[in-house]
Amino acid sequence: MKKLYYYLIIALFSVSSAVFAESLSLDSLEEIFCSYEPIDMHHHNQEAPDHSDLLKQHRLNHEKADKGSRPHIEPTSLFEATSINWAGYVAATNLATPVRSTVTDVSGAWTVPTLNSTPDTAYVAYWVGIDGYKSPSVEQIGTLSEWVNNRQVNWAWFEMYPNPSFQIIGFPVNTNDVIAAEVAYVGNNVFKMTLINYTRKVFVTIPTIYTTSKTASRLCAEWIAEAPSSVQGVLHLANFGKVIFTSCQATINGFQGPINSPRWQNVSLNMVTAQAAVKAVTSALINNDNFTVTWQHE
Repeated sequence: MKKLYYYLIIALFSVSSAVFAESLSLDSLEEIFCSYEPIDMHHHNQEAPDHSDLLKQHRLNHEKADKGSRPHIEPTSLFEATSINWAGYVAATNLATPVRSTVTDVSGAWTVPTLNSTPDTAYVAYWVGIDGYKSPSVEQIGTLSEWVNNRQVNWAWFEMYPNPSFQIIGFPVNTNDVIAAEVAYVGNNVFKMTLINYTRKVFVTIPTIYTTSKTASRLCAEWIAEAPSSVQGVLHLANFGKVIFTSCQATINGFQGPINSPRWQNVSLNMVTAQAAVKAVTSALINNDNFTVTWQHE
């Protein structure tokens, strides 16, 4: 059974990667123009019906360590670590002492899972980004799913921490949609953030007025499933079952490659509670740039 499961996962990766590879050109996709609303307690888009009461009251604020954007990460070995809010992979020139201004691009794809019912309102964010590991900045874009009022709600967002998170109003996100995202540094403190929905054949590029940062460290690249946080702390992790990340690539020190490129180091993260109970497990890499994250509990 384990061998059969492995081959099924390989098949899923192959199909998803093929979709991603065939669609790298944006020429066949429609560019849509969205609006952007900060997600905080003072300024919330009242016309958007897809936010829970908690997110109406509190800014969606990815867990920051020491008021920076780092997750709480504890190394368990050279190749694995734990975090209270992240699961996935991090890549950097050197994980112990990552070098500034070395990461110029990160990209990846995922399929939006169907959430399973949980007794509590719960959330999960899927994203790719630059920084956040051993840095006071983070540049990230992705989708978020929440289980609220006994139903699933999906939406898109981006963040240039320490600036607020923004909801991308008008970008379609539905269960089973194939999503891809890219964060690229283009120079002069400007980043290009692109979110693609291959299922709906649309993409959006975030205007540079939102994606300029003089404080970005560009230390690392990440592919993450996250338990978001509010000012109250880490929120309940929605039961997403399993999410598959594919075609996870980065450009570091001018070299483009998959997560496990020999030109840099990478580490997998498992999400745990403060009491070390496992919340989400990250798989080993398959075909160098694909992996899964499996939910365990809230």
